[in-house]
Amino acid sequence: MRSIWNLARCSLIVATAAAGLSAAPAQAKSYQTRISAQVPTNCSAGISGSFSRLSADSFSLGSVEQYCNLRFQLSLTHSTPEATAQLSFGGSAVSLGQDTTVLKPLANPTANAADQVVLAGVNEAQAQQFGSSLTVTISPIAF
Repeated sequence: MRSIWNLARCSLIVATAAAGLSAAPAQAKSYQTRISAQVPTNCSAGISGSFSRLSADSFSLGSVEQYCNLRFQLSLTHSTPEATAQLSFGGSAVSLGQDTTVLKPLANPTANAADQVVLAGVNEAQAQQFGSSLTVTISPIAF
């Protein structure tokens, strides 16, 4: 069986060599394909849900829904918080600013994320006043 395989292989080599001698030399060709596209920036953010009491001094202000096909920064504009106020976003403590708070300084692209905003360390009237002043801003960051 092995000798038949070797004979067939030798015949193929000789036939290939003979065909190469009789054919004109082939021209080498090079092809290059370039593909480019522009994807429009698409980002949106908003607050949904309603105000609710979570404990004696902790209140849910709703959820911030966010979508962005680029890296982005997410911030919250609000009224001046009480000195005792503490904010958490998506379960993590966030340092409250005087009138603007950065919720996500440099976030990766995300599709339809929603994170709860919780204000603690205040009474209900203070939480409602703070919650009614909220505005969310999403800012795309170029690569």
